[in-house]
Amino acid sequence: MTTIIMISHFMGLRAMICYSHVWYITGMTHILLSAWYSAIYKHLNHSCALETVEGYHSAGHLTRIGIVGNFLLSIPISILTVIFMPNMMNLLGYDGAIVVLSQQYAVVVIINYLLSSTSELLYCILDLEGYAKFTAIFEFWESGLGLLCDFVFIVCFSPSLVALGIFHLIFELASTFVYYGIVWSRGWFNGYTGGLMSPIESWVSSIWYYHFISSMKYTCTFTQ
Repeated sequence: MTTIIMISHFMGLRAMICYSHVWYITGMTHILLSAWYSAIYKHLNHSCALETVEGYHSAGHLTRIGIVGNFLLSIPISILTVIFMPNMMNLLGYDGAIVVLSQQYAVVVIINYLLSSTSELLYCILDLEGYAKFTAIFEFWESGLGLLCDFVFIVCFSPSLVALGIFHLIFELASTFVYYGIVWSRGWFNGYTGGLMSPIESWVSSIWYYHFISSMKYTCTFTQ
């Protein structure tokens, strides 16, 4: 909301309309990724609940499949979103200049969206491992720093909306590298690296086997 206010005040109503509508439309067209995330999270939960080396290895497999699946789903959806963005903006009744700008900005947004959706799949592991507090604190300071950087960039350089989108993408990449640099250095992914880096051919058999074991464990616990 704060970013929208800054864009409206310093960059004009047209840029604000494009910014808010493109993000909203992109979120709607990529809603299938939310279902994919929920499915991966559920199975990750089962694998992590085993609290065994095999379970963590299986969780690593699932995370890797989640990332690959996220890319496979995102690419065609993103292409269609960019292609049909002008049509969707026309249906909303906006003029030619806004329509053209929206399609240009959508290219940057879908790249940013792909990066953030991939990061969320890795966040699953940290959430299940009990490191959600660290993520919340990091995101709080990241948001504050992001708003400050937005303000300085907009006021000092008077960028176009596409340039601002590229700036957001660079900031997102930098913060992601810092975040996972900290996480990796603390060893929070150590139990999962085997599954994340293992050969592709072992994914399916390992995942289905350990998911079956976890399901049996929950079934036995429930009956008791």
